[in-house]
Amino acid sequence: MSGFSRFVARGAAFVRDNPQIIYTLFLVITLPLAFLWTAEKFLEVSTRNQERLEEDRIGTMHDIFVGFARDHIEDPLLLASRIKEFVTQNESFTEIRVTRYPEHTIIASRDPQELGSIDERYADYYKLAGPETETLVFEEIQNSIRYRPAFRAIVDESGHVLGHLMTNTSMEHIDTLSKQNIRRAYLLLVAIIIALILLLARHARIIDYTVLYQKLKELDHMKDDFISIASHELRTPVTALRWQIDLFADPENKGVVTKETLQASIDQLNRLIEDILDVSRIEQGRAKFEIHEREITSLIEQTVTSLRPSAQQKNLTLTYDKQEKIRALVDPDRFRQVITNIVGNSIKYTLAGSVTVTVAEEGSKVFVRVRDTGIGISADEQKNLFQKFYRVKSAETRSVSGTGLGLWITKQIVETMDGRIALESMKGVGSTFIVSFPLAKKS
Repeated sequence: MSGFSRFVARGAAFVRDNPQIIYTLFLVITLPLAFLWTAEKFLEVSTRNQERLEEDRIGTMHDIFVGFARDHIEDPLLLASRIKEFVTQNESFTEIRVTRYPEHTIIASRDPQELGSIDERYADYYKLAGPETETLVFEEIQNSIRYRPAFRAIVDESGHVLGHLMTNTSMEHIDTLSKQNIRRAYLLLVAIIIALILLLARHARIIDYTVLYQKLKELDHMKDDFISIASHELRTPVTALRWQIDLFADPENKGVVTKETLQASIDQLNRLIEDILDVSRIEQGRAKFEIHEREITSLIEQTVTSLRPSAQQKNLTLTYDKQEKIRALVDPDRFRQVITNIVGNSIKYTLAGSVTVTVAEEGSKVFVRVRDTGIGISADEQKNLFQKFYRVKSAETRSVSGTGLGLWITKQIVETMDGRIALESMKGVGSTFIVSFPLAKKS
């Protein structure tokens, strides 16, 4: 392996062992870029607004001066005095002159030496400034400095052009201010980058410890929940079996114990053990699936039939709206497990009313819906419903046994078979579980 390859391998291993470095690099790169982009946009808008204000100032000055010049076009000395006042108040006006129309002879100017001369330099601009135009503002660069020459016709009451007002404004102060702002923004950006690096370097380990602590805390909490729930759930069938064995050993009470009561306790114990084993298989990736085309309407019917006695014990109506044969891509055993879990769950949490199972083709999917008139699930509880060991805690569910594993296992099985599971529910009204699977291609 070359030196470069070893360097890349070591770098990849370092990043793998220190995932927070990705987060750190993301912040160090993203935040400065975001700041730079924001600062540039802000400076761009600020400069544009500053120039717009400058143009408005030029236009306002022209409005005032043109009105004065119209009334005193024949008094060059008064115009010169007025120009002097404007220059004193507005040093950015590098040039101010009044010319006579049509020769563009300068009759008043900031520079007295220009008096009597013809302003040939801006002859084309004067032509554009007609009697009906507002102040025309242009841009030119002289010695790397931007200027804004502006022109306005001086018109009498009849609309005849008497002359023109010309001003030239230096934009050097605005450009200097923009450069200073850009320089400050870059210095601030460098300071932010340095501060981010120092801060993230200092807290990188804390992030690792926090994540590790949270994972350990969640794992410990899940372990406690699992032990508590499993112990409780195991105790129930084991206690029942022990009680039934004791009765069976007593000849006088032998008739109390039947094959059905023993089988019910054994089945309950088997279901719990199977759920625990399923969790282990799924988490370790050892769960086996044999997915192929299979007719599912009969599978649903068999499952519903097997669960009907449980519904009848609670005086619930369990119905299945059977359709024509529908073929889907599923593992038959796992599909039956999914339907058993969902329908069994609906029966368990329905105190009165009915549980209805329907199946229908919709597009390229087959949808199985299990609707009940049970206790319903609130929006907050729905967010956690498919999490491991989660159970809805309420007065109605206190007496209902369960580990909180069934729906988690169901969701993992459904998604492994490229399906989806969803829930629509309203507290006190009922719930509808919806599972979908890919339809088999029709020949």
